[in-house]
Amino acid sequence: MTLDANQPSYERAELTKARPTLALLSDLLQGPQHLWDKSHAYLRKWKDETQPTYDIRRKCEPLFGGLARTLSAAVGMLFAKDPQLEWNASESVLSPMWDNLDNAGTKGTVMAQEFSFNSLRDGLCVLLTDFPKAPDGAVITAANEATYGLRPFVTLYARADVPCWDEGVLLNRKQLTQLTLRERYTVRDGEFGRKDATRYRDLRLVLGPDGVTIATWRLWVPVETKGNADAYAVAEEGVFTNRVGAIATELPIAVAYTGTKRAAFVVEPPMANVAYANLAHWRYSSNLTFNREVCGFEQLVVSGTILSDKPNERGTLRIGPLVALNLESGGSAQWIGPSGKGLQQLADGAAEKMVQMDQQGLGFLLPRNAVQVSATATKIESYAQLATLSSAGKSIQDAWNRVLEWLAWYEGIDAVDAPVMTIQTDFESNMMDAQIMAQYIALVAAGFSKRAVLEQLQVGGRIAPDADLDMLEADWEGELMAQREEAASALLASAVPHAGVDLTQQAAAPGSAPL
Repeated sequence: MTLDANQPSYERAELTKARPTLALLSDLLQGPQHLWDKSHAYLRKWKDETQPTYDIRRKCEPLFGGLARTLSAAVGMLFAKDPQLEWNASESVLSPMWDNLDNAGTKGTVMAQEFSFNSLRDGLCVLLTDFPKAPDGAVITAANEATYGLRPFVTLYARADVPCWDEGVLLNRKQLTQLTLRERYTVRDGEFGRKDATRYRDLRLVLGPDGVTIATWRLWVPVETKGNADAYAVAEEGVFTNRVGAIATELPIAVAYTGTKRAAFVVEPPMANVAYANLAHWRYSSNLTFNREVCGFEQLVVSGTILSDKPNERGTLRIGPLVALNLESGGSAQWIGPSGKGLQQLADGAAEKMVQMDQQGLGFLLPRNAVQVSATATKIESYAQLATLSSAGKSIQDAWNRVLEWLAWYEGIDAVDAPVMTIQTDFESNMMDAQIMAQYIALVAAGFSKRAVLEQLQVGGRIAPDADLDMLEADWEGELMAQREEAASALLASAVPHAGVDLTQQAAAPGSAPL
């Protein structure tokens, strides 16, 4: 990033402010080893703590994937059914493109899931629909379009790769007039190596001489200059046109906002609170594990002078069986260990953050009105986001339908004949199909509340409206306990247990029992 407003790498303050949260979301999703490597940013090193001790403490507990499981559940619920495409009059032209949406082999459904993941993680994501530039001097015909790869394609940009934007009034309408997109790529380095590089794609909407808006683009690439490591120059530029030469009058992008939108490209990530609870849980757990280990080792404390049997010699400290210490009068020796009084506080803190992760995650995943009437309404609502998965899914769906309109435009197809995509967003329907029900059961297997899932099955029509959920929950837990006892008994009967193995932990995982 740079603060030089004359360089395409210029970054707006709104993105700079959001970067710590975006970095946390990304770091938590990359697993324990990555978080250990970044622990200096998230786990405090105490003033008098030595570096070796800190290194032990920061790596003694792996990260619990609370954010990852919530995000996976959200994407899984949106795509429990494959997206439905109503092709209208465009199937013969656009269906093959859907099977290779980025012109690099990625199927539309796969890109839709990746787009949803990025949108739900960061609060927004951008899709650019583009049309490749024909080679200079080439005469394009229907026969050689495929040879030159002249077909529309879609590119995905995460929120962190949208450093700059601007809005303005053109033709008496407020609209997006400028957008910068960061692109990372590799270039050859020597005979065999490759190195990373960054370029910027600058999109602008300008007013043409005939009073019609024109969508333009410029590609900025890095250049070597003395004393300026962040300098760029325009390598290519042009106008967005379709295959028949028509000029785009809007920037060919689509944006999904899945969190609370504050302004254009400014949004609260819907799972930020889950992420911060996940981070706090890891901190508590790391400190708890470290202090538990410390409490397992007592220290020998000796006060006074150790005497020797030999004259004019000091005694030496010996530790071991059948060894005694000869101390001068008034001296003492005793084994002293940490009290462990703070362990419960750490355990309580970890448990509290686990509850927060579940409540905040469920507050986003479950339908708003269903959450409000549930027995856990008060707790969940206290952490509820202003966005829910249902509303986020509709924004994602709208973005994809905008992309499909742009694909059709590039091929000269009217918007009314463009395809329409529908994804699963109605989590409040009267009848919940088996796939959606399976997603809720999977939530329990991942550690979510059984009661919340039972309530959703009741809302979805899979459990009778007058069913006693307290009894069903007790029966469910009783069945799980019976499975654990049966599994433990079977292990005891069939094999001699190894020392130190807790056979009761070999039973079926929670949530595996049928309803």
